[in-house]
Amino acid sequence: MTETDLLEIQSKLADYTYSSMQYLEHSDVSQYEVILKRDGCILLYGFNEKEGCHEYHFAANTPDDILKEVQDNQCLITFVPEEWITEFEKAGFVVCAAFCDYFMDSLEDALGCGEPEFLKRNECKEAADVTIACRGQSRGFHGETTEWITDWIDTSKDAGCDLEYLHRALLIERNEQAEIVGIVVTALYGFESEKGAVSWIREVAVKPAYQRKGIARKLITQALHYGKNHGARRAFLAADACNIHAIHLYESIGFRAGKDKQINMIR
Repeated sequence: MTETDLLEIQSKLADYTYSSMQYLEHSDVSQYEVILKRDGCILLYGFNEKEGCHEYHFAANTPDDILKEVQDNQCLITFVPEEWITEFEKAGFVVCAAFCDYFMDSLEDALGCGEPEFLKRNECKEAADVTIACRGQSRGFHGETTEWITDWIDTSKDAGCDLEYLHRALLIERNEQAEIVGIVVTALYGFESEKGAVSWIREVAVKPAYQRKGIARKLITQALHYGKNHGARRAFLAADACNIHAIHLYESIGFRAGKDKQINMIR
């Protein structure tokens, strides 16, 4: 599907009660097809390479609108509303991830922990390898590709004023041998909000042998300070509801749980 197709669909999401497409970027679904577009339901279908399975994205008013079209297909569906879970389970789906939203209402007191180091373009594979080393440590986390990392730090994208996320960056931590052992992926959004822009901690990964050594805390605080320096006034991240150690860390830094939750189901 084209970027124009996706933008047109996203402009109409307010006409539907629920949707999984609010935060989609065209690069995520460029090879997907619009298989249904009618009053009450829009469905995109394609292969999610990161998850290794077929996937539907939807805008719909009832679970039946989706389940009738999906039928018996083996697939992933993200952002399933909590009140739809029972109906999806009856159809053979199971919850494979549940991400809770965590917020920090103010960055006024955000202090960096040492001088941050930013990933260079020739280090993207090494950074991707850090994420792959953490694959499976929390539900829904499968690591990133070198191509994805390269695209994220492409600062030329910030030249487009209509981008949803600005000041994309990837901060790193090294060991004594100068190897990258930890990363944090971050960006800013929400510049139009009266509450101020948001520092988004998109992803944190530390090689297993270096976990529980304060590296994740250091990287997150550096990312928050980076966001503050670029105009952010608050912060956001999402965490797997079962990742107790990570949640404890986030709360100790100052994040607090919100009401929203992203539930992914698979069959």
